[in-house]
Amino acid sequence: MWQKFVRDKNLDEKADFRNRVLEILREIYPDKKFSADPNPEFIVHHDPTFDNAKLGLSNLFAHYLLSSKTNFDLKRLARDHFDKVFTTFAEIEELNSSFEKAKEKIFPQLMPKQFNEQAPMLNFPFSEEVLIGVVLDTPQSYQYLMQTHLESWEKSANEIFDRALENLSQISNNLEIGFVPPPNGLLAINTTDGFDAVRIVLPEMRRFIRETLGGDFFFGIPNRDFLICWRQDEKTAFQQKMRNQIAVDSKERPYTLSGRIFAVGEDNEIKAVQD
Repeated sequence: MWQKFVRDKNLDEKADFRNRVLEILREIYPDKKFSADPNPEFIVHHDPTFDNAKLGLSNLFAHYLLSSKTNFDLKRLARDHFDKVFTTFAEIEELNSSFEKAKEKIFPQLMPKQFNEQAPMLNFPFSEEVLIGVVLDTPQSYQYLMQTHLESWEKSANEIFDRALENLSQISNNLEIGFVPPPNGLLAINTTDGFDAVRIVLPEMRRFIRETLGGDFFFGIPNRDFLICWRQDEKTAFQQKMRNQIAVDSKERPYTLSGRIFAVGEDNEIKAVQD
């Protein structure tokens, strides 16, 4: 049976948000040129120096939803967001041209698969809906690496990934964690440094978590800034509570990743749990 076509209200809401942001940007940056991208989650900044960059709005939208949603809030959030974007372009250009200057600032990062559909980012497999990307992270800038970085730096993808893992491991030493012993035990990482969820890709981190919890464990990565782990043999009610909370957090928090559950066993490998 044919289904009646119904316009996606979420797309309408995002398109309306994009248009409001465009009006604000044209007001606070009169010397710059912007236009709407066909995808309502992006706008285009017309600057040939940066190849008419597409600027994402999903994180700005998520922060807006957590505010009181007034025009004043949106203008304030937009200014804070895009001031950071535009003041970092010069720094990005310098790092993009020199691996020696960039190598200490390279880190792995989990990202939704659709990120790579928007642009050919350097990526490695993680799950059906999440990829491992690599970012350049500085106090002023945050940029996912592209294939062009490999060519500019004359490095292979594996060389870049190994360096990113090494850097992440170094900043994860003596990490503060939240821990509640079983039963109903939890181990959580929530430093808000931007790399909490991706720390699960470190083999030594997975071994540490398994030893601390005392057995095979499940984990969730609802968003970039949170990693939550618990034993696989906890009672059914607790398991369901954790699944429900992760599903909710993945929809309501900025930098969303996945509402699914993953497992780590004796082999220390990551496996997605079937719903």
